[in-house]
Amino acid sequence: MIEDYTSAVNGFRVLNHGDFYTRNIFFKYRGNDLIDALFVDFQNAVIGTPLIDLFYFLTTSVAVNVLASRDELIYAYHEALATMLQSMGYKGHIPTLNELQVDILRRSSMELYFALTLAPYLRTPEPRVITA
Repeated sequence: MIEDYTSAVNGFRVLNHGDFYTRNIFFKYRGNDLIDALFVDFQNAVIGTPLIDLFYFLTTSVAVNVLASRDELIYAYHEALATMLQSMGYKGHIPTLNELQVDILRRSSMELYFALTLAPYLRTPEPRVITA
């Protein structure tokens, strides 16, 4: 896990949230339209592979039936990452989709760790208080 956290996709590293799941995202809507999202609670932030937050989110927050489209979600993530970096004028190497997919295979132990340790806890519904 230490190697997975400190690794990079062909030298590419990002600032990771560290525990990126839906309870750490505030959404702002105007009617039914999403107009903004705010990420909060960065006490676990770390610089490393973008797979840290990607795996964390996929294993803890995405509905199980949606995971059937996992490849499409990874493609959408890559496209959004590349588009955002290009719009900000980033001049460094942006990993290709193929490089990202290869790193996903190399770092599958990290995804397994999240799935076995964090997902059961974070996917459990909030306890309900019963009042008389």
